[in-house]
Amino acid sequence: MHSDAGIAPSTLSALIFFSQPHGQDMNRNFSEISVIDSYVPQLKSVQYAYPLIACNIDNIDESLMSWKDPSKPYDYYNLTKDIEEIFRGTNLSAHEHAFSKIAHWPP
Repeated sequence: MHSDAGIAPSTLSALIFFSQPHGQDMNRNFSEISVIDSYVPQLKSVQYAYPLIACNIDNIDESLMSWKDPSKPYDYYNLTKDIEEIFRGTNLSAHEHAFSKIAHWPP
């Protein structure tokens, strides 16, 4: 027997068991923490001093990036800005699912 979502009840109960919160509420909003680390998909290259960004970061706060090049903007390293040039001469095309998606909803 499966649930409406197509998940077996035994699997669903295991997911619920493992998703229980641990620890106590510290009464601090995430946005109030002075150092916030986030996952931004990136690729390291020996040809660049900083990682190549593998997602569109236009709508996130730059403070979520774990590094900053003092001489170049993040767009210099952003592969999504170079997609047409990267695919030129191939049978590939730019597609909205070609790169990871990232979002940030500030308070």
